[in-house]
Amino acid sequence: MTSYIFVIAAWLAALPTLVLFKKYLDQLKKDPSQSQAVLQKFSIGASVSEIIPIILLVYGFTQVQAVQDASELFIPGILILLLLVLIVIFIFMQRMVDVEPEAKQNVGNFANMALGLSCAIPIACLVALFTMMP
Repeated sequence: MTSYIFVIAAWLAALPTLVLFKKYLDQLKKDPSQSQAVLQKFSIGASVSEIIPIILLVYGFTQVQAVQDASELFIPGILILLLLVLIVIFIFMQRMVDVEPEAKQNVGNFANMALGLSCAIPIACLVALFTMMP
């Protein structure tokens, strides 16, 4: 059951970050000159939204124990990998839609930053699942 704590932490970390990304990306597309303010607001929002997932991650690591069979980790692992794929697809699709030529570089930098922030906790959760292998 501990493995699902990591799944919950991964999803709780990624979804709010993606919502914030979409909100601030739309602002950045409208006014590329506001890139510093948008990056600052996004960073603060993403940091605050990852507090609970980090607590869950730490709790999960304190409760980690080897499972009887590796097949118990298939579903949690698949759910986290699915989340990672969805993150990458969502961010790269948003990066390419309705971007003005003068905002292209700012949007690209913002998308790369969001990709790193939204994938960090899910990757840590995947590593946690590997530590539970028998």
